Amino acid sequence: MWCVSLGTVLLLTDDPGVIPVWEGWERLRIRPADGPASTFPARVCAAINAAAPTGPLIAVARGEWATLLPAVSMSQRSNRRSIAEYVLVDPVIP
Repeated sequence: MWCVSLGTVLLLTDDPGVIPVWEGWERLRIRPADGPASTFPARVCAAINAAAPTGPLIAVARGEWATLLPAVSMSQRSNRRSIAEYVLVDPVIP
């Protein structure tokens, strides 16, 4: 069966099982490398860039991961990929 991907859903969460993904969209769970908490945003962006997702992108962030969306947006823009939509699920924003 031939299937065309409509784009990529970036799952920014520790528990992706609770987030539905739309039919026809590739699902990419972001797993950053281990390191100090101060470098977490940079490690998340590096993991996204290493995966080279197919656009358009939808960023789905759950909990404290919602605070990463500005960094993720700038990182993707610098790589000539833009995020078409943001979905916040139970965001924890200071």
